[in-house]
Amino acid sequence: MNGDIITAGTTFTNDLGQHGFMRKYSLEGEVVWTRRYKHVDYLYAVQILRSVTATSDGGYAASGNVAASAIGIIQDGWIIKVDSMGCLVPGCDTLVGIGEMESELQNEWFSFGPNPIKKGQSLNVFYVGNNTQGLKATAIHRFVLTNTNGQIVNEFETDDLSTTYLVNTQNLSAGLYVFSFFEGSRVLQSEKVVIVE
Repeated sequence: MNGDIITAGTTFTNDLGQHGFMRKYSLEGEVVWTRRYKHVDYLYAVQILRSVTATSDGGYAASGNVAASAIGIIQDGWIIKVDSMGCLVPGCDTLVGIGEMESELQNEWFSFGPNPIKKGQSLNVFYVGNNTQGLKATAIHRFVLTNTNGQIVNEFETDDLSTTYLVNTQNLSAGLYVFSFFEGSRVLQSEKVVIVE
């Protein structure tokens, strides 16, 4: 871990909820990276990462809990495993703030994984943050997951473009889905997602 310091906790967001939070500091106290994580299944939830430890592959494992009171008191344990850059979605560190890649990524608004995904795992969705100048600040931005019949099976608005969203697949059938990013009613990007048993 070369002496760097990793912190875990929670951060308040625009949607009145709290996201899980990890930050890595250098020995000199400089911020190396900051990541936020959110379960989209819990509206107005308090999501806290309470402890973090280095793993043998150079990444980190963090644990905590998710407590949602808007729908009754629900509290679930929470464990995430990230790479050395705090990414649930591989490569999230290379997609943020890289101006030279801007022209190549004009139509790429988000990245996600794993794909295919095993039923019950979380589909991890990361907004590609260097495209903010192409978004309308006043528009509603949302992610929509639809089945092959065009029915919406999951939908959520984005509230913080630096957050990795965790989409639960437990209640979905194995098969092909389409995951789309919208600005208002306009589709900016769509990708196929395969869920397997």
